[in-house]
Amino acid sequence: MRLLTALLLATTLAPAVADAQLRQQRRHFTQADTLRGTNGPFRTWWDATHYDVTIRPEFAAQRIEGATRISFRAVQNGQRLQIDLQQPLEVRSISIASGTATTDPYYTREGNVVWVDLPQPLAQGQHAVLTVQYGGVPRAAKNPPWDGGWIWKQDAHDQPWMSVACQGLG
Repeated sequence: MRLLTALLLATTLAPAVADAQLRQQRRHFTQADTLRGTNGPFRTWWDATHYDVTIRPEFAAQRIEGATRISFRAVQNGQRLQIDLQQPLEVRSISIASGTATTDPYYTREGNVVWVDLPQPLAQGQHAVLTVQYGGVPRAAKNPPWDGGWIWKQDAHDQPWMSVACQGLG
C-alpha cells in the first residue's frame, strides 16, 4: 500500500516539477540576440560554398591576426551581406572579388555583426569571394569549455598552447 501511495504521489507531483520552467518569466531578447540567432534576409540571399580561414596567433600578446575568404553564390539577387565577427576583434579590411574585378565594399559594424554593402548587386547564380581581414585581442574563455573564447596556456613542457572553445557563443 505504501508503494502505491508513493507512486501515486510521484505521478501527481511530476507534472508540477516538469512545468516549472514554463512558469518562469521569459527573457527579453535584444537586437543582438535576433541578429545572431536568426537567418534574416541579409544571410539568406547568399549561400557560402567554401570558407578559407587563416589565423596567426601571437601567444605573448594573446592576440590574433586573421583572414577569412568566403566563397559564395547568390541564390537570389542581393547587395547587402550580414557576417559575424565577435567583438573585440576589429575589421582590418574587406574586399569582394566577382568575375575579374576586386573592389572594397562599404561596411559598418553593429555589435558582433558586420554589414557589408557591395558596390554592385549580385544577380542570382553569380559567384563571388568575400575576404575579411581582422585582428585584435579575442575574447578569452573564462570557464572552458562551457564558456566560449580563446584559451591561452602552456603545456607540460612550457610550450605555448592555444585553443578555442565555442560552447554558448557559437
